Amino acid sequence: MSTSAAPLAFVLSVYDINGTWLGMHNWTLQFQVCGARIEEAAKWTRFGVNYASSCSIDLSGLLAQLDFSSNGPRFYDPYLLQASGELYPLPIKLLNKPEIGSSISTTEQIQPGARNRIYPPLLTMQYSAMANSPRAPSLPAAFSVTYTNPPQLTGAFWYSWQTMLIVLLILVGGPVWVWRVLLYMRQKANAPMDLELLLFAGISAADVFSFTLALVLFLVSFYWLVLIKLQEGVLLLMLPDAQLHNFWVTVVLALVGQSLGLLKMLYEQISVDIFFLDWEKPRRVLAKGGGREEPGPVSAWRGLLVANEWNELQTARLTCPSFTLIFMVFILQGANMQAAAYINPDQNDYSSYANVQQSMLLRFGIAAVWFLVLGVAQVLWKVAVVHRFAGHPLHGFIDLLFLANTSAIILNERHSGYYLHGRNQMHHSDTSLAELNGSLLREEEGLVAGRGLITGYTGSVASISGGLLASGPDAAALNDNQVFLMHVSPELRRRYESTLLSQVEQAAQEQRANKGAVTSAVRGPSRPRGSSMSASASIAEAFKAALDEVERNYSTQVIIPTYWQRMFRLPPTAAASSTLLTHDFHAGFASVLFYGQELRLFVFEALLFCSLHMTLGNAAVAGFVTLLVQRLLAVVRRHWGENNLSRKTLVDRHFLI
Repeated sequence: MSTSAAPLAFVLSVYDINGTWLGMHNWTLQFQVCGARIEEAAKWTRFGVNYASSCSIDLSGLLAQLDFSSNGPRFYDPYLLQASGELYPLPIKLLNKPEIGSSISTTEQIQPGARNRIYPPLLTMQYSAMANSPRAPSLPAAFSVTYTNPPQLTGAFWYSWQTMLIVLLILVGGPVWVWRVLLYMRQKANAPMDLELLLFAGISAADVFSFTLALVLFLVSFYWLVLIKLQEGVLLLMLPDAQLHNFWVTVVLALVGQSLGLLKMLYEQISVDIFFLDWEKPRRVLAKGGGREEPGPVSAWRGLLVANEWNELQTARLTCPSFTLIFMVFILQGANMQAAAYINPDQNDYSSYANVQQSMLLRFGIAAVWFLVLGVAQVLWKVAVVHRFAGHPLHGFIDLLFLANTSAIILNERHSGYYLHGRNQMHHSDTSLAELNGSLLREEEGLVAGRGLITGYTGSVASISGGLLASGPDAAALNDNQVFLMHVSPELRRRYESTLLSQVEQAAQEQRANKGAVTSAVRGPSRPRGSSMSASASIAEAFKAALDEVERNYSTQVIIPTYWQRMFRLPPTAAASSTLLTHDFHAGFASVLFYGQELRLFVFEALLFCSLHMTLGNAAVAGFVTLLVQRLLAVVRRHWGENNLSRKTLVDRHFLI
């Protein structure tokens, strides 16, 4: 018998209790004592459509469905009508003695040697006894049809699954994990191999390998979605959920691993060290009495403006989760694209059914495909349109630093991080709008030097690097570059910790002792004291001196990265005894913001939504829960990130709006 997608023709030879033959009838609603809609009553006859209905039924309900107009109960002899017109009697398997049929199921299986043909369907029946009494309890009843692959095909699928899993874990996950561990060890070259390294390696392994699992889940679910819906002849059948335990376990492992990686990223971002370096020189003002001039106070408004802009950037995203989730619900539930999850080989059938079975693998696949489509569309829109015509938010922040004559030092590791250069050539940045515009016009006309820390590069990159680099950024790009990877010397780091961070930690401990840990965490840091302000001014001078030294000795202390250094984002080795800067043309400092962790956040949200949709089968509930989790992460990141920003920069939290 062929596996054509056309419906199978089942017929019933009907007899009454006296043996009188009542003719041949098409088998559609018969035996479906739980009832079914007319439009889907015979849906199970189409090859490849898994069908199941179940209910509890009492005697009165059963008698109301039966027709005893001709001498009592009827007896049925099932046949399969073949294309040649011959009737093939269906084999029947009785699980107990005949009484009242409570469970009826048929199973059709593809032949392993000839996948365009099937074995004869097997009809399995189980009977239950029911007392002839109005008070008799209800009994369960079920009718199901299952189309299955032979064990050889099912085994081949799981073999392919394991092969893909192992290959991707080794070729994708393994190298990325090794690169992360080596990068971590390079940043801490003098640190001992202790528990901290083992913890980092363990969490990184869970993070990287769970991402690989997510990739496998997408590829496998997309493969099955395309295969089941687009195959012309049904040569492979969807595995029932009972056989997808390994898929479900993989989803759980991927979600747990990505959650660990996300929490690690969240902790690192809310504990990063950040310091704003104000280059503004004080104006000379008359002292009291008018007898002499003295340095006047430097306005704090530029620093407050920079701190607020950074605070807003902390939770900015490349995609909009609310937009993504709302459209996911609209597409899957409103447009009923979730109907693609029915175990139904018809690619054009997007109707809803009560009894046609869905596959959790197909539910995962259809959700993952649309989540990816919406995500890629938003990224393309941002990159091709918004960033091009409205401006990149990270570039806008660097421009703001330049206008405010302020630099930012961001240390996401003890000795390494990022330096954002913002020192300009204006006499004073705290000036009138006319003077500010005039300075920008002179810059456009090329009348002033570039914005970069080092503006003395000339010639080709080969001549600049002394022949070490054959290609790379030209002199103009180097002169204008304001973003650097930064390695601070051990001496400068110790001074930073002993001068400022110790004051910050002492103030935090006193606040926790006086107000309690919970209240301190919720309400944020207290106002900075005078000693903290003095410490901040002292460490600012130390940072300025270190950067001035780098600028004087830029040939040895400013590194032009090679191709491989740019590709693998390799920082200077932590063994260096002096402060070093490496040109960064990829805005690497975005890694301490949500903006630079978009892929991680997107994959986590996609996994969470797809796993919920796979389990619950309800896009609205999955979208609502995913949005709640996303909002919670954003609130935590913004609140504790704001507290960290206030503590480290000494900008009172009340000024962060």
